[in-house]
Amino acid sequence: MTMPLAHLNKPPRRVEAPVSLQQASVLAVEAIASMIAPVTTSLRTLRFGSVSVLLSSDHAWQRLTDDPPLQADLILIDWYVHPTPCDQFVRRLRRMEAPELAETPIICLMANADAETVFAARDAGADAVLARPFSPNQLRDKVLWVLGREVEFVRSESYVGPDRRHFNAEPYRGVERRRSQAGESSAPLE
Repeated sequence: MTMPLAHLNKPPRRVEAPVSLQQASVLAVEAIASMIAPVTTSLRTLRFGSVSVLLSSDHAWQRLTDDPPLQADLILIDWYVHPTPCDQFVRRLRRMEAPELAETPIICLMANADAETVFAARDAGADAVLARPFSPNQLRDKVLWVLGREVEFVRSESYVGPDRRHFNAEPYRGVERRRSQAGESSAPLE
């Protein structure tokens, strides 16, 4: 499989806004059986149209790539899922040819959300991380944030996933701004 180096055109969003969660589906891949009930209950309170919960990353992969595939508008995945580790699962999903699958928003759930682990999830292509334990309100806020934002999807040799820049900064007007907008050299002003 060869990956183009340019951005793909983003397909139309399948979930238009938080009010359409009733038509949306979510797949939760949970490594710990005792966590299924709390996660499922929290997702059902959000009134998703469909909630599927699986205990294995390999079973999730099979269901997502079956014919017909399991349709998911959002994937919640435990960082400690097995047998395929979460970061490998996310990288593999992001590199799929089909944009409707590759660009599915992903939230990684993790108990030990230290900086190194959060960066690993981000670098794998996750849209967001939610640290355990979390409340239903925290889950709701994270889900609505991920589904409600418009974000470019980046495909390059070293990274495939959502654009990780989460801000809209004003153009820099300082001494070292680049001249490239005026067609001049991109060297810093002196």
